[in-house]
Amino acid sequence: MFIGENKNHTGRQLLIYGYIFMHRNMRDEVNFSLEELIQGCGSSLNRHTGKTNELYYQDLKYIIEQNKSGHFNIITKNVFKQINLTDRIILYLGDIIIDGEKHTQLLFEEYDIITTSNYKRKDNLLLTYLYLKSHFFERKLIKDEHNNIIGEEGTPKDNPVGYAIDYKNISIDIGLSINTVISAINYLCSLKLLYVYKTGGYKNDKGKIQNAPNIYTPWDRQNEAIYVLDKLKEKYGVDRFYEIKKKEN
Repeated sequence: MFIGENKNHTGRQLLIYGYIFMHRNMRDEVNFSLEELIQGCGSSLNRHTGKTNELYYQDLKYIIEQNKSGHFNIITKNVFKQINLTDRIILYLGDIIIDGEKHTQLLFEEYDIITTSNYKRKDNLLLTYLYLKSHFFERKLIKDEHNNIIGEEGTPKDNPVGYAIDYKNISIDIGLSINTVISAINYLCSLKLLYVYKTGGYKNDKGKIQNAPNIYTPWDRQNEAIYVLDKLKEKYGVDRFYEIKKKEN
């Protein structure tokens, strides 16, 4: 599935959109209940006011009414005044919206890994992962006349599949606390979806060591972190980075 990068989804809305996209049939129709949606997104039912059931209902209602769905129009005959957990909801996914906006692709297996994980806040996990993935450069594949992949355009040195950014800026951009961002990133690494290269620090003009942003790559592109590191050296005008040791209490 593809997520429009300027749609300003919350993590839970991304989970819902993923569920809708993955459960459509050949007629682009999705038939499900609120209970199936919640559990399919990897969450547990909670009927208390303001908790899981109500939050998923409100986000689903918002996605459909505002058509904040990614790149599909959504049509439904349901009236969203009130929906019980087991009521059937039928959605029809209309034509793809071609708006020139950049989209980030989330593979079905990536969605499954996240929603079936033991991480409690899968919405934060998905939001963090999609944010970082949206910044990874994607080199175009070269195919032969039989549609077999025979290579890629460009080189890792010129366009590495990776991105350098600090926790603070990730936190600001996606609206989660720094501790939540760090927790999500560490877990994404344990799921082998994300790789983090600890850059360390560099000496500024006054000889003081300052923190440099960590480098992120897809798990299967770890070898490309070194090329992002070379670009960071150019950016800061240094020839090396230093390990930053934590202060002892």
